[in-house]
Amino acid sequence: MKHVLFILSALVSIVFFQTCELSAQVQEDWVARYSGPGLHDDRALKIGADAAGNVYVAGQGLYTNGPAIGWDYVVVKYSPSGNQLWSARYNGTNGNDYLADSVVDSAGNVYVTGRAELIGGVAFATVKFNSAGVLQWTALHRSQSFNSATAIKLDSSGNVYVAGFSFFPYEIWAIKYNNANGTPVWATRYDALAGNQNQPVFLDVDPAGNVYVAGVSTTNDPAGDYLTIKYDSNGNRVWSRLYGRPSLYTLDNPAAIAVAGSGDVLVTGSGGTIRYDSNGNQQWTSAWPGNALVLDAAGNAYTAGIRSEFFGGNVTAKYAPNGTRLWWSFYRETEGFASRQHFPAAIALDTTGNVYVTGHSGHTNTTFLTEMDDYTTIKYDTNGSQLWVAHFNGTNDVRADRASALTLDDSGNVYVTGVSAFGMGGWVEDFATVKYAQTTVPGVPRITVPPQHQSVIEGSNVTFTVEATGDSPLRYQWRANGHDLQNETNATLVITGVQSFQAGDYSVVVRNSLGMTVSPEAHLTVFLPPSIYQQPQGANVLAGGQIDLWVGVFGTEPQFFLWKFNGQEIPGANSYILTLTNIQPSQEGNYSVVVSNAYGTITVPMLL
Repeated sequence: MKHVLFILSALVSIVFFQTCELSAQVQEDWVARYSGPGLHDDRALKIGADAAGNVYVAGQGLYTNGPAIGWDYVVVKYSPSGNQLWSARYNGTNGNDYLADSVVDSAGNVYVTGRAELIGGVAFATVKFNSAGVLQWTALHRSQSFNSATAIKLDSSGNVYVAGFSFFPYEIWAIKYNNANGTPVWATRYDALAGNQNQPVFLDVDPAGNVYVAGVSTTNDPAGDYLTIKYDSNGNRVWSRLYGRPSLYTLDNPAAIAVAGSGDVLVTGSGGTIRYDSNGNQQWTSAWPGNALVLDAAGNAYTAGIRSEFFGGNVTAKYAPNGTRLWWSFYRETEGFASRQHFPAAIALDTTGNVYVTGHSGHTNTTFLTEMDDYTTIKYDTNGSQLWVAHFNGTNDVRADRASALTLDDSGNVYVTGVSAFGMGGWVEDFATVKYAQTTVPGVPRITVPPQHQSVIEGSNVTFTVEATGDSPLRYQWRANGHDLQNETNATLVITGVQSFQAGDYSVVVRNSLGMTVSPEAHLTVFLPPSIYQQPQGANVLAGGQIDLWVGVFGTEPQFFLWKFNGQEIPGANSYILTLTNIQPSQEGNYSVVVSNAYGTITVPMLL
């Protein structure tokens, strides 16, 4: 029969070397699994905590009703010590009910939203449970045959806001509910044209009750662009903006939205990150995609996403309010000669500005020769140095474990939840929630001055340095683009006669007997002075004929060209190609082209 149990376990240290070295700084305090009735799947999606340290996990679970099987909303409450206090389910009308988002208030009331299959169609279904797990109210919203809520937030007064989409036609909705009884205060929709029928809508609320929604619109691109909308506290639309990458038929799908204390709003997703001011004016963009987004009190933005140029690794980045990328840190698992992707799912900050990212990464099950996934949670300090990595392998490599959400309490404890599968005969999934307790370890390595970005001309020497504290001896290992550099094990990395292929991101691992830390990336930019790969060719030309003289050049842009004849500049001849028409004997002579950029100048002669 399906089991319900609590597991206390040590951090896995067989596959992931980082966990073994870092376990002194973070330990599993408890692990709690939830299995609903019957041998069916249960999938945790969201997590929150109240002021007393109780933890609430929300997701969905399969149920059996006679011969029928369907999904319910599920909420589980745990005590600070990991004991299950209660579980509550919502089953609308015995159809499928798919939970999408949840939020917990300081009193321990839980609000969840998603979609419920009803007779005649599918509706937004928003539910409030009190701190004892008792259903307080249910609010349904249906405007079309299919309606799906995907986000929920509370304002400082406790009002409840829900966003989602409906079709046909495709519309984005925002709804405000009264907290006491779930009565709608207002509801507003935005016609996003054809849209994309299964793209979530994201939501945030500022202290004044203004509402910000991010979704997808096909107004400018058939594949879809970011659509960001601001409503005032009465549900009146203030502004709407579209943003997409220049190429058509490229889906720009938002993954998160957040509003800063200044009223600026940020959206991240597959199309990168964009920041608007409170009036909807674009402030800056970054092409780096993000799966998750969080802001600090100063308006700095933190994103976690996957970048192909980092070989599928997770890149966590910090942006200043003006869009300057302050730091970025790369994380990818290594297993022998193989690299495993890390898929970030959620990001959070603690009260001192440390950054936490969770998701899942793969490793090989050596018994069954299949790839399995583990929860992978990473902590970075305020400068982007990696402090620790924790893995959760719920069923000892038998099945996959994929984290979906995390939260922190005021004591610095970290809670991660997601799906943990088990069973040799098939994939049966449980909620699995992990509490990590952090400890301060005197003498553990800490980077005080990380390596700095460098920009040099090709052929120059470049030096990266790191300063770190910790018990001696400290050991160093430099990396380039996530890969160890052989024999580069000092506090200083010197590259002599740097070449263009050595441009990229450099970091350093600092270890001692107590643990390790990894610096943020320091980017090396290599500027190229002009160099010729195609010389202009001399030629014999008949009088009255035409000839094109051209030169092929490598080098950093922009490049500038100046053609000369017998040492004198040719007016207007400022391209890589010089066309001479109706050639006369007087044009016979010495031609040359001067090619320059900010990093050098070369002169190339030829004879006509």
